[in-house]
Amino acid sequence: GQLLNSRRGSDDTSESSDRYSGRSGGSKNSGQSPWIKYMQKFDIPRNHGSGIYVDLGGYESVGSKSYRMPVGKCPVVGKIIDLGNGADFLDPISSEDPSYRGLAFPETAVDSNIPTQPKTRGSSSVTAAKLSPVSAKDLRRWGYEGNDVANCSEYASNLIPASDKTTKYRYPFVFDSDNQMCYILYSAIQYNQGSRYCDNDGSSEEGTSSLLCMKPYKSAEDAHSYYGSAKVDPDWEENCPMHPVRDAIFGKWSGGSCVAIAPAFQEYANSTEDCAAILFDNSATDLDIDVVNEEFNELKELTSGLKRLNLSKVANAIFSPLSNVAGTSRISRGVGMNWATYDKDSGMCALINETPNCLILNAGSIALTAIGSPLEYDAVNYPCHIDTNGYVEPRAKTTNKYLDVPFEVTTA
Repeated sequence: GQLLNSRRGSDDTSESSDRYSGRSGGSKNSGQSPWIKYMQKFDIPRNHGSGIYVDLGGYESVGSKSYRMPVGKCPVVGKIIDLGNGADFLDPISSEDPSYRGLAFPETAVDSNIPTQPKTRGSSSVTAAKLSPVSAKDLRRWGYEGNDVANCSEYASNLIPASDKTTKYRYPFVFDSDNQMCYILYSAIQYNQGSRYCDNDGSSEEGTSSLLCMKPYKSAEDAHSYYGSAKVDPDWEENCPMHPVRDAIFGKWSGGSCVAIAPAFQEYANSTEDCAAILFDNSATDLDIDVVNEEFNELKELTSGLKRLNLSKVANAIFSPLSNVAGTSRISRGVGMNWATYDKDSGMCALINETPNCLILNAGSIALTAIGSPLEYDAVNYPCHIDTNGYVEPRAKTTNKYLDVPFEVTTA
């Protein structure tokens, strides 16, 4: 990769969030929703605009080939890529030991003109720096002025493949808030399953390597990690739904009241965190990559590279999904089952697939998004300052745990 000295350029202008101002206020006697401003962040198709479970919503050319890449404008909390070879996906791809071979950039020192003071960007000095991982402290020292996640995303936007200095392709990143490190991922691949990829032990002997066997997951243990694209909104904390809402159910505003949205899918979960994992697994995804017409065998290339420890061959094999014709690949644009309500009393995890625009107060419920934190601990309180109608009536207990009881909503 190569480090660009410039900050976000004019080519990113069209990708900036097109926020609408909305109107706050309203009353019980008015048909106008009082939720407009508060609920803007929950419009995931608008504010994120790409897949969550798998984010490959963009494509750019590198040399003569076109590749899929993440373009989501919200970082996804707790998203981890589980590799079939048992490695941590934040390990560098250059490791000689297959069990430690991940998806991140090799630990490469680069020479680049890096500003050492935020206020003196014009006077840069040539400094040897590690391309990845980079500490949040160093990014601030180099002149990045946003919050740590935004800085990591902006740093990723300044890295380009060395083979094509004119490409608009950009790498994804992971920011670890525990160790305050920004990792740049060499590979944008997030999901490969089936016998083509997952039928071996990942050794470097004859046969393919299970490095290509992978799938994403979300868990409470990884809530300190943020997976994102180089196009993350600098104001993501304000414009993205990063926190669950306590004592809340998602709804749609209708006739002066908030009416609960019927679930598209329901499953019992042991905790809020388990419900968040179920939601993530079913969220918007940019899968179904069409590689039928490609004359590139990534497994053969990877096997050859591993046998000879040829990093360029390994990198070519796992760089990114190919996309010759954009129209043949599935792009979700963030549309999917991205919201859920977890009822702590019944254990019901109810997923919904339409954008909510209001909340209903319901004690013991947690309103979740596939983007935000999976931790109940991170939940914010229901916004009681909003003057609103709508609540869920108590319903009789049933001995049949699998009975699908719809929400009953009453106006006040």
